[in-house]
Amino acid sequence: MNKKLLVLAMSLALLMSADASAQTIHLKVVVPFGFNAGNTMLPPGLYDIQSTGNGYKVLAIRSMNSTAAVVLISHSCESLHPTNRTRLVFHRYGQRYFLSQVWLQGNHIGHQLPHSSREVEVARDFSKDEVILVAKRN
Repeated sequence: MNKKLLVLAMSLALLMSADASAQTIHLKVVVPFGFNAGNTMLPPGLYDIQSTGNGYKVLAIRSMNSTAAVVLISHSCESLHPTNRTRLVFHRYGQRYFLSQVWLQGNHIGHQLPHSSREVEVARDFSKDEVILVAKRN
């Protein structure tokens, strides 16, 4: 019986710490270039980005200028210091852009998107640069 209570207590502690590190995202950002998010190519324009689902690991990215939209599963990534701005990080290979991370101001935990098969393919032929866009949090 004591072993079951210990397991239950540890499980509750893990669930509570997961919720504490979860961050709700709702932001708008103008992306001045076409980009890939996962395997979906999105046009330049104004985007609404929201986290959904349990643990806020699902990102919904919706164009406000067209019908383009994508839903992606993200992973957590960490920084030693909290970020001072809400920002999106893109990997750029030549003239191709791939959304890589989403960070919220004041947090040291961000959202990392997995590399798509297209990004892996393009990365073989081009060197990688990072492009950072500052976003407005709603």
